[in-house]
Amino acid sequence: MGFKCPLVTTNLFPLKLYFTKGKAFVISHYLNQDAPVLSEVISINGISIEKLIDSLFLNLAFADGFSAGGKYFELNNYFPGIFSTYYGTSSQYIIECITSEQKTETRTFAGVTYDTIKSFNDRQNKPEEAPYSFSVVGNNLGWMDINRFYSFKGEPDYDKFLKKSFAELKNKGIENLVIDLQGNEGGIEDWGIELYRYLARNPFRYYESLSVRKMQKTNFKEQLPFLVRLLRPFIGPDRKSFKLFVHKWLKTQKPKKDVFHGKVYLLLDGQSYSVTTEFASKAKSDGRVVVVGQESAGGYALNTSGLFSIVTLPNSKVELGIPLFGFNMGNNLAKNPMDRGILPDYEVEMSPADIVNGSDPVRDFVMKLVGEK
Repeated sequence: MGFKCPLVTTNLFPLKLYFTKGKAFVISHYLNQDAPVLSEVISINGISIEKLIDSLFLNLAFADGFSAGGKYFELNNYFPGIFSTYYGTSSQYIIECITSEQKTETRTFAGVTYDTIKSFNDRQNKPEEAPYSFSVVGNNLGWMDINRFYSFKGEPDYDKFLKKSFAELKNKGIENLVIDLQGNEGGIEDWGIELYRYLARNPFRYYESLSVRKMQKTNFKEQLPFLVRLLRPFIGPDRKSFKLFVHKWLKTQKPKKDVFHGKVYLLLDGQSYSVTTEFASKAKSDGRVVVVGQESAGGYALNTSGLFSIVTLPNSKVELGIPLFGFNMGNNLAKNPMDRGILPDYEVEMSPADIVNGSDPVRDFVMKLVGEK
């Protein structure tokens, strides 16, 4: 994941940090200078990490409701830019930390440039993976990795990929399936529905309803999707929104011929969003998956991504996306709060050491669950 260019490009925070469970740990220095790797950071320029996380969580937006997964994802990928936006920049950063030997020490580091951070991330980033892949692992496990619910020209056909993969599962009599949606920010709604047709035991409705939000009149320039422009005139003056109950996405869906009846393990993390969490919500509510990993960024009961009003703010000229379309999921479980992301049945967090060593504790955990080496 690349680092988005902040408003300022010099004197940025110089350490790569990993945030988890209200704490922050040093992973490396962006210039590969000596740094207290794996030390827990207590404060930055006199600001305690606890206060810093609490204040930033109020402003971070990659999350539906009170989901924490997406906010930790933002901190772990964009912290220098986020810190500079809300706390400013400094030529020097004073870091108080607790070392792995449980010693408290204070270190001072000079700020770095945006180009330095970008160069570091470019070296760390893995080559872009295929949008989706499938393989058989061991004797009784299929592993399906879907990195995005869309494809570009020249990439494999999604429907053919699903048909071939689930036919192989059936022909080989495989009883366990992992669907890895970690890092999948979403895409095309129909693709989530199509995937669930291979898991559903009975005919089903994917969405409970679709809702359209009334757009308040502003003096800002706005760009509306065609569907919203079509439906907005039907919202009465005393109503803020209305729900649709007739749409192709709301019809009863039938399971596929090669539907998979075995055990399904669904992997999620703080980057799982949009269509990804719609699919995860439906699969979890129907009891078709065991969720492993971390809380998703997208909401369990409602997804508002996809159709936006794009307004241009008059002074800054910044374009702002305001969601107007709601995908309401049905059959919600009381044990998963409506205002959170999809909570895992088995929470598996990456430790700071996992990040440094390149370990994959989620994969290791699932393999143990299934009984494969």
